[in-house]
Amino acid sequence: MNWADTSLALLSGLLALGTAVLLVRDRARRRGAFTVVLLVSFIVFQGLGRAFVFPRLNAWTNVREAESLPELAPLEAADPALYAATLRYVRGALDRAVDARAVGELVRRHLAPIAQRRLPQTSNRAAMAYVGVLRAALRALPASAAGDCYRILDRAAAPAGGSAAIPAPLRGRDFAAVTGVLAAAARAPQAVPTRSAAGVVLASVDARLRRRFGADAAFLRLPHLPAIDRARACAVDARLLDELLALPPAQGGTAVRFLWSRLRRD
Repeated sequence: MNWADTSLALLSGLLALGTAVLLVRDRARRRGAFTVVLLVSFIVFQGLGRAFVFPRLNAWTNVREAESLPELAPLEAADPALYAATLRYVRGALDRAVDARAVGELVRRHLAPIAQRRLPQTSNRAAMAYVGVLRAALRALPASAAGDCYRILDRAAAPAGGSAAIPAPLRGRDFAAVTGVLAAAARAPQAVPTRSAAGVVLASVDARLRRRFGADAAFLRLPHLPAIDRARACAVDARLLDELLALPPAQGGTAVRFLWSRLRRD
C-alpha cells in the first residue's frame, strides 16, 4: 500500500466515522446499525475517492515527475509549447502513479518520433549526437533476423525509429539526444540540406559501402530490397553510421540531416 492508498483509506475512515456518528443516535444500544453505516460509508467514500480523486492525484504526481526530469530542461527553455504539450500527454497517458524512470521512458518514446521528424532542421552537432546513440544501440543488439537490431532500422516504423528497441543502458543517452535534437531545432532551425550539399560526402561513403557489401549496399536506397536479410541490413546500416560518425560534425551532420529528410518522405 503506497502513501496515496494509505491517505485515501484514512480520509475515508474519518468521513465514514463522521457519517455514522451523525446518522446513528444512541450508539451504545445500536452498535449493529452503527457498524453497518460505518462500513457502508467507508466503502462508498473509498469508491468515490478512487473514481474521482485518484485519477487527478495520479495525473498530478506523474506531471510533477515529468517536470523533474533533467532531460526535459533544454526543451522547456527552447520550445515551451512542445514542453507543455508533453506534460499534457503525460497527464492523460497513465491511469496510475508511476516512478520517475517510468515517466521518463514514457516521455522518451513519445518524443522520439517528433525528434525524427525534426532532425533535418536541427543542428549538425545534435544530429551527430543522436546518430552516435543509434550506432551504440546497433552495436549492443544482436544482428539476427529476429533480433531487436532490425527493429531500430525498420523503415516501416519510420519515423518512430524503433525507440522501444533501444537497450535499457542506453535509454538515458537516447533521451538526452532526442531532447537535444528538439531543443536545437527550436532554438535555431536549420534549412534542410539539399542533395548537392550532402552529395559529395554521401557519394564517397556510398562507394566505400559498395566495395564492402557489394550489391547489398543498395538496401540503403531501397529499404525493402527482398534479397537482403535482416542481419545483413543491420551490418550495412551500422557501417553507414560508422562512416558518418568518422566525418567532421559539419560534413557528417549535414549528411545525416539530408538522409533523415529522405527517410521522412520515403
